[in-house]
Parts: sequence; structure tokens; C-alpha cells
Amino acid sequence: MTLQRHPRCHISNILLLAFVLAGLGWTLGCATSQKTAPAKTPPESITRILPSCGQLSFPCCAGNTCSSGQCINGSCVLLQCGAQGAACCGFPEPCFSGLTCAANGTCQPPPPACGGAGQMCCATQPQCQTGLSCTSGICQAPPACGAAGQVCCPNAPRCQSGLVCNNNGICRQECGGPSQRCCSTAPRCATGFTCDPLTNNCMSCGKEGQLCCNGTTCDTNLRCLDGVCRTCGALGQSCCPGGSPCNTRSLFCDGNQCRSCGQLGLTCCPGNACVQAGTVCRGTTCQACGDPGQPCCPGSSCNTGAICNASGNCEECGGTGELCCNVGPACAQPGAICDLTTNRCR
Repeated sequence: MTLQRHPRCHISNILLLAFVLAGLGWTLGCATSQKTAPAKTPPESITRILPSCGQLSFPCCAGNTCSSGQCINGSCVLLQCGAQGAACCGFPEPCFSGLTCAANGTCQPPPPACGGAGQMCCATQPQCQTGLSCTSGICQAPPACGAAGQVCCPNAPRCQSGLVCNNNGICRQECGGPSQRCCSTAPRCATGFTCDPLTNNCMSCGKEGQLCCNGTTCDTNLRCLDGVCRTCGALGQSCCPGGSPCNTRSLFCDGNQCRSCGQLGLTCCPGNACVQAGTVCRGTTCQACGDPGQPCCPGSSCNTGAICNASGNCEECGGTGELCCNVGPACAQPGAICDLTTNRCR
């Protein structure tokens, strides 16, 4: 650039201003009536000294970066302390509201909260507050455990008192004992107990008034009636269900009540049977048998000195003209013989 002399221009000021404006491609002249010469390109040494971007008051470099200050609206400017990215101020407020003084001495947004319930796990130990654990990068309270219906705790005791950890890893009440819940798998209750379907608890069973064990069995002389053990089958008691309504052969079910049978003068038991010795069922009652004039006993038998005739009655035997006996001597009289044609003694 060419400087035009003028008596009113101070040469030192002109040279200084010209040096600065040279980087901008400007020319400067004093007020004169003479014409200004065309501007020339500044020497290469001068253009190398002047920055093209990144310095204060210069345009921002690529990526909106500055080597000094901060890029604001495309220009590098110097921020006051306390602003984001600027140096921290002194006491008492090092940074503007919402910013914190980082380790590098600049004001930055505070790091995200960490370590609390539902917050990110912290980068350093401890990652989470006491009672929380880091799960999938988030601090969470461990799942409740040990109570009835909850998962078993990982360490002993795995369940609260009175509870056990079942095969599914769930804490449940102990099962199978007296008044305890019924177990989910067989055997559902201990021996001598059965599962009450109404309460799902194990109850004593088998005795009178108690539930039938396994739903079917009761103690001796008791029967399972509608799931409950009841006295039945004894004399004067209700008839038991099933094929044996009464407990002994000397009883039979009559009008849903067990009554005596099979004794002398009583009704015959089922099957036209009598249970008292020396009796036989004739008609519907048990009658004495075996002596002469009485019915023959079962097996067409009679007592000694009598034999069962064709009519089914016992008559005397062994005397002259009488039927030959089939037990002992056929004929009782000395010298008498049994006529095989008539089966009588002669």
C-alpha cells in the first residue's frame, strides 16, 4: 500500500494504522486533493503474521472452535468468569446459577446425579447409596425377600421364622404337620393327618367325628360317611355304607339299623344263615336242630342217636325197625343188623 504525504498527517499514526489495515486489504490516505494510488498486496511476511481464525475478535475456526475465548455467533469472544466454559470466579459464587466449577477450573454444567434410587450408577465406588445395588446401570433397591410369598433371600436365613424355601424359590409356611398348610405334593400331610379341603390345613383324621384319612379310611368300627368317620355297624347303630353294613355276622341291616340275627329264635342272617351252634334256618328264623323231632342241622347232620330222614328232620336210629344210624353202631340192639334194602335195623 502506498502512503500519501500530507502536512496535516502525523507519519507515525499513519504507519501504524496502515499496518493493521493492510491485513484487511484496505488503503489509507490523508485528506488531499491528490489522487490515491491503487492498493498493493501486502508482503508475504505480513500475511503470515496475521491469523485467519480462532483468535479473539476473529472468526471461529472449523467446527466453531476458538484457540482463545469462545465461539459466539461465529466470532471468538472473551467470556467473563462464571459463564459456561469460562474460568471460575472467586469466592463466594465461582459460577453462574446452574453451573459448577469443574476440576479444570472452568464453569460447566453439573454432572448428572448418580447413586440414588432410580439414578445412574456412579462411575466410582460406591456406585450406589447404602441399601441399593447397581442393576443394568441403575441404582435399585434389592427385591424384598424372606416373607411369606416372597422370593427366598440369597443368604441364610433364606426365609423368616416358620417359613421354608420351597422348590420354586418362594418362602412358604411349613407344611404337612398338625394345623400346618397342606403340602403341594404327595404326601400332603404326615401320617395320621389329612388335608381339610375347606381350610387347606392338615388335620387329625380317622377317629370318630374326624375327617376320613385320605378321604376313605377310619379307625376300627368306624366308617367313612360323607368324608367323616362315624360309628356304624354295631348293634343298634346305623348301617355302614358298602358291602358290609354291619360289623359282625350276627348282625344284619334292617331299615338302616344293625339288628341281631342268627341266634335261636331270631331272624336268619343274610344267606339263610344262623350263627349259633345247634340251630338252622327254617323259614325266616333260626330253630334248634339235631335232636329227634328237630330239623336236621346244616350238612344233614343230627346228634348222636338220631339221623336225618328224607323229610329233613332228625329221627331216632339204631333200634329194631328204625333207620340205621350213620354214626357209631348202625343198630343198637345186640344181634340186630342193618337191612341194606330198607336201611333199617332188623
